[in-house]
Amino acid sequence: MSAKKAISADPKSFKSEDYSRFLIREFLKKNNFNKTYDLFIEEDTRPKVTMTKNELTRLIGIESLMKRNQKSKVFNTMLDILCDFLMISKEVTNGVDYPKATTSSIMITESKNEGTPPR
Repeated sequence: MSAKKAISADPKSFKSEDYSRFLIREFLKKNNFNKTYDLFIEEDTRPKVTMTKNELTRLIGIESLMKRNQKSKVFNTMLDILCDFLMISKEVTNGVDYPKATTSSIMITESKNEGTPPR
């Protein structure tokens, strides 16, 4: 396995895929998918962005979800906590939708494809 250089970047420069990759690594490690984790690390050619679990929690705004889980210890990973939240949100609000004003890369891409300015 080749070692990739880990970079510690300014949190403002993090992308959604950096958060996703962190969540996947944490999920694989905590569930003892060690071979899968090693393969993921080996096959992921992008530089590994380093951040702490607390930093990620703050950056994606899930402090209250993490505190609630810390008391109950129902879930083992941040990915499980996020999926549970999405499932509860779906039941209560009939799904999750993007806010009207966002700088999400998905919304910007959709707007470019439609020929309209981002919302």
